[in-house]
Amino acid sequence: MAMTAEEIINKLSQSPELLKRVGRLLEIVENKEGRTTLADDAEECVIEEMRELGKEVMEKWAQDEEQRREHMILESGVAVRKKVKKNSTGIQHMGSSV
Repeated sequence: MAMTAEEIINKLSQSPELLKRVGRLLEIVENKEGRTTLADDAEECVIEEMRELGKEVMEKWAQDEEQRREHMILESGVAVRKKVKKNSTGIQHMGSSV
């Protein structure tokens, strides 16, 4: 089911970086400043904005997913041990056995 315009606006307002990126895409489409006079130029601008948008979306997804998983673990009450590197120096010998 597609989101309504109001739902999209509400979600974008919670993600300022995504909102800016969508705004830039709309500026390219409107071309009010006349920066892109050729379709190839407009396409290049859109491709670059979409790359950046994709990168930002994936970063936000990863952050949200990490928080969701942390929350699930805390709610489940499962004890989680942090992996720590062992500080062993090996077997220490206690002198000579001659």
